[in-house]
Amino acid sequence: MTCKETIAVLSDYLEALCGPEVVARLEAHLRDCAPCRAYLATLKRTRELTRATGRVEMPPEMKARLRQFLLQQLRSTTE
Repeated sequence: MTCKETIAVLSDYLEALCGPEVVARLEAHLRDCAPCRAYLATLKRTRELTRATGRVEMPPEMKARLRQFLLQQLRSTTE
């Protein structure tokens, strides 16, 4: 498994969505690749921090403005 292939499946790996063959290849790669281990550690920490911050609700005015903007963008691309 290459570094690029490893990075492509790390999120699935953390969510236990990979099959046993992929897990075996990934873990073999991680044993020998310090940069990919560092990437995995960073990804894990980022996910932990993201979960710890919780969800922030968008203010109603901002939702309305965003919706209006997106509708305008949609209209301009379909004309």
